[in-house]
Amino acid sequence: MLESFSEVEDIIGYKFKDKNLLIRAFTHNSGVKKGTKRSYQNLEFLGDSILSFVIAEALMKRHPSFDEGQLTRMRAAIVSEKPLAETIKKTGLNEFLIMGESETKMGINRNSSVMSDLFESIVGSIYLDGGIKNAKNFILKFLEPKIRLSECNNNNFYDYKSMLNEFAGKHSLAVRYEDALNDESALQKQKFEFVVYIDGEEMGKGAGGSKKEAQQMAAKVAYKKLITNK
Repeated sequence: MLESFSEVEDIIGYKFKDKNLLIRAFTHNSGVKKGTKRSYQNLEFLGDSILSFVIAEALMKRHPSFDEGQLTRMRAAIVSEKPLAETIKKTGLNEFLIMGESETKMGINRNSSVMSDLFESIVGSIYLDGGIKNAKNFILKFLEPKIRLSECNNNNFYDYKSMLNEFAGKHSLAVRYEDALNDESALQKQKFEFVVYIDGEEMGKGAGGSKKEAQQMAAKVAYKKLITNK
């Protein structure tokens, strides 16, 4: 078992001093052997609180001008069941869940609620083993795409071109905008359309009452595609 959990540590990006704590983080209630192991329930409880704090702090630092309502909605979009489950599924960590025989046959490790609980239990276990810094590193490493998506979906956050340029620069991608209408057609329709290309591939199209607005809408489409697939 410990050999397979060294692979878990590689995925997580953290080496546990207490390997039993790591195993406990992956032990579902149904996988507990009476008197020998404990499930991840308490770790999940702890991880939920740490996760909420870390994301709240990150959002406040990134968007100091946002009010409480905006920050609360963004945090909810990041720490809710669906994004946590999607993150666990993408990493494949749910395949290491320790379950009972019948639960294994039912495949509960692919259940959205169970995967979400697993993410929180991992956070709790890292915190107990290595402190808040390591727990924060894990959270921000794996939830960065969800944070960016929540920013993109926030109606008060409009500078998608800057967000796209920042992302492209970080990943060495070339960004190019192309006018989809000639100036005469745009003036007649009182509407502008732009296409944005990433490394030569069309990634988004947007329309608006000005060139700036059309480019922003194209950038929004492209940015959401990139961070969703990342």
